[in-house]
Amino acid sequence: MSNDNFLETVQTAEFWRWVLKEYPEVPDFTADATVIEGCTNVFDDEGELLTLDIEERTCKDSADNVYTLGDYVAMCDDIDLDDASSHLAVLVGKYQGKVESDKTNAMFWFDSKNLHWYRRERKDSTDSKMVTNFNLIFLSVIKIYNDDINRWERMYEVQVEYMKNGRRYLTEIVRLTPEDTLNEKNFAKRIWELEMLQVFLQTDKQTQAFFRHLAQHYKPSVITQYDYCGRIKHKGVDYYITQDCLIRIPNYRKDQMKPFTMIAPNEQGAFFIENDEYIALDENLLNAPKLDLDLVDSQTGLYTKDMELIKALIEDDKEFLYQLRKVHDHICEMVSGTAKTKMYEGNIIFNYVFSYLLFDDMMKAYNHIIYMYIYGPANSGKGKIAEIILSFFGINTIASMSEPTVRALENVLSSNSKIPTWLDEFYPDGMGKKVKVTDQVFNTWFHLIPRNTSSAANRKRNEKKVVRSMVLFTSNYLPIEDHLNSRAIKIEYAQDKRGAESNYFWLAERRKLLQHLFIAAMVRMNNVDRDELHGELARYKGMLHMEATEIVARKSNETGVKYQIYDRQSEQLAAMTVVYNYLTGLTKELKDNQERALDKDNSKEMQEFYEHQYETLSKNSLAMKSGVQFLVDNAAESQQDDHLASFLSTVGYLVDSGKIYGKHYHWTKDGDLILYWSGIWEIYESFKNIKTVPKHEVRKVIAKLSENPEGPVYSWRADGIESQQKQRGYKISSKNIDQRFSYAFKAPNYTKSESGQNDEFTPAF
Repeated sequence: MSNDNFLETVQTAEFWRWVLKEYPEVPDFTADATVIEGCTNVFDDEGELLTLDIEERTCKDSADNVYTLGDYVAMCDDIDLDDASSHLAVLVGKYQGKVESDKTNAMFWFDSKNLHWYRRERKDSTDSKMVTNFNLIFLSVIKIYNDDINRWERMYEVQVEYMKNGRRYLTEIVRLTPEDTLNEKNFAKRIWELEMLQVFLQTDKQTQAFFRHLAQHYKPSVITQYDYCGRIKHKGVDYYITQDCLIRIPNYRKDQMKPFTMIAPNEQGAFFIENDEYIALDENLLNAPKLDLDLVDSQTGLYTKDMELIKALIEDDKEFLYQLRKVHDHICEMVSGTAKTKMYEGNIIFNYVFSYLLFDDMMKAYNHIIYMYIYGPANSGKGKIAEIILSFFGINTIASMSEPTVRALENVLSSNSKIPTWLDEFYPDGMGKKVKVTDQVFNTWFHLIPRNTSSAANRKRNEKKVVRSMVLFTSNYLPIEDHLNSRAIKIEYAQDKRGAESNYFWLAERRKLLQHLFIAAMVRMNNVDRDELHGELARYKGMLHMEATEIVARKSNETGVKYQIYDRQSEQLAAMTVVYNYLTGLTKELKDNQERALDKDNSKEMQEFYEHQYETLSKNSLAMKSGVQFLVDNAAESQQDDHLASFLSTVGYLVDSGKIYGKHYHWTKDGDLILYWSGIWEIYESFKNIKTVPKHEVRKVIAKLSENPEGPVYSWRADGIESQQKQRGYKISSKNIDQRFSYAFKAPNYTKSESGQNDEFTPAF
């Protein structure tokens, strides 16, 4: 064998892959691998594992000591370098013989002169038949997941090369679908449409074998194309994928060899992973997130500057907490102003952003996700809060939807993975207007239940819409039906309670900081022990529910009104509490203190003491107090007849403001209440309050409380009004009057203090 042939062979990646697969010191690797990690360190028994670079023909340890693959083979075989060179020369001969044999026995072979492909009739035979009068050059394999059949499908990006009148021609890049590559007639038709070239394959089986051979011959790059953006898992590794960046989120507990990286796309919009493998977004995916990034490093293809800034937040606890607290304080003040009595609402909004990091954990623990519902009057600034929330994910506010159809919203829910889907101007079901998405449908999405809907292209074929996202609601109205009312975390946003607008501007000008914090939090939370985290989710759910139940039980005894704590809301708030405690380091601090103390004294008494202390400190955490306060306030607003409560709350305001007065209601000497129903409802409805409720529901409750449900005519003389009032309405007996009616219609000798409306509010923290 000539020295030239020897050098040429040992410099090919194919040769070294063939050699190394026989060594037990080298772990299993793919057929096209160029970098192999986790190899036994044969140079140092106590050293860390080695990484082999096949193309560079080197191996490297963690201390950056570099050896050749020849050195590695010599050490594996326990021979010197001269003997290793002789051994490799023998292997080169065997390898070249194998290559020639493979060519001779291959089912298909290529005539490079005429650009034709032929098929052998039999192995070791010279008899061949032409199968194409052109060359099909494989550039890349596109892998796309088909939800209808729950399977990955392959498409091929190819160029057709052919001869015509003695000249060589090359078509533009075309994409062959599975239908083109699995059926010989479809394949022949597709090529004929391109350049009127011919295919002579006779069966589908031959066509499929031909494509397998071409894939092995060209070894094209493999591009896995996702039709959804946000958090994805590819071959067991977590990524965050946007239009312009692919972020690898390492789990340092499992894959320490692979670092955190932010990868820029190539000219075709694909992100390089390794070994000619790429990830890409479907080109038809609209409104995918787009991060605020510095320029890409032209040599590495990485966003180096952003990576350095984010690494500082990942590795430096003090810097991470400093930036996190600044953002937290501005969000809290933006939502709730400086009033400490309502500051917990801002804390919940902040925690909601980072709860997306526990998306899978929540599903495993609770079998549902989070519904954040921000409501308030028109032009109060609800959209500003949504804008800041979306900024963390790189989502533009143009991605919001307003009164969409079920199909339109399901398309977005299936294309957003573990990032928000913003539903703006939401109009609840049960408001007297035919809505496009009912509460029952929202309930299925709350549990991520895939829905079968008819295809837009073919009404007879069903499409299975996967739900991968959580809906973020903004609305002028409170939800009416139980499906949303008992599930959503409802936060009111109004001009009289929000903070200075400077908070919004501060956050809006720092979109990049918000994104860096969220990315750093993704990496930090990916390294958390999931079993421990699920234990925390269960623990905080129980603590929140118990604490809130004790408080509302006391309130119930005082007011005589029944209150309800909703399990699903407790679970959502538990997830938000847990993620806040992990990110701020509280969980780690509590556990570290407990472990250090128990290392010194692990007696049963000390265990019980520190378990009690752990729980006490947990209850005093900011997020925990916020969650309890929300549940207590929500319970007060969600009484058994919550429609009536909402209606009377607004009526009380209208009575205070003089819009409803003696013409509309009257208290008798016996303490009964006469209501001019239609007049009161007309004023209530024209007020267009955010708490508008269905008329028939409220009327049904009032009619049931009335002496005469039919609503007869009543007469009375009101103070300050000379004429006798004579109106059709309802008369509610004093025995059915509770504090809500007394307060709303200003019963004689009734004061605010009796209703509890002036009770001092205890801040959440």
